Amino acid sequence: MKFTLLKMVFIALVLLAAGPVFAAKILIKVDAVDGPPIRVFVTRPLHLEPDRPIVFVMHGVNRNAMDYRDQWHELAKEHDFLLVVPEFNKRNFPGAQAYNLGNVFGRNDEIVKQSRWSFSAIEPIFDEVRRRFSMTTGKYSLYGHS
Repeated sequence: MKFTLLKMVFIALVLLAAGPVFAAKILIKVDAVDGPPIRVFVTRPLHLEPDRPIVFVMHGVNRNAMDYRDQWHELAKEHDFLLVVPEFNKRNFPGAQAYNLGNVFGRNDEIVKQSRWSFSAIEPIFDEVRRRFSMTTGKYSLYGHS
C-alpha cells in the first residue's frame, strides 16, 4: 500500500511538471499615432523569457485583429514568442487609403502628417510592448494579411 501511494504521488508530480503551456490573451491600448489609442491584441506565453522573439501580425481588410490573435495564439504558445496584433479600425483608419496604404496621402492626395500614418504606429507599439512586457529583444518580425 505504501509503495503504491508513493508511485501515485510520483506519477502525479511528473504529470504536473509536464503540464500544458499556458498563455495569456491580453488587450492593451497604445498611443501610437496622433489620434485615439490603438487597440493591440497580445498573446504572452506564461514563462516567456525577455529575449524571445516579438511577432507582429497585421490583419487584413476585415480589420479583425482579435480573430488573428486567436488564430495565432497556439503558435505563440508552441514557439514561445510574444504575439502582437494591432487593430486599425475602420472608424479611425477608413478605407484602404488609411490602413493598407499607410494613411500617407489624404482624400485629395495631400501628404498626411507622418505622425498620423498607420505605418508610423508599429515602432511606438513595439516600444510599448517591450516596456510593458519587459522584453529585451531589439527587433521584431512582421506578417501581413490582406
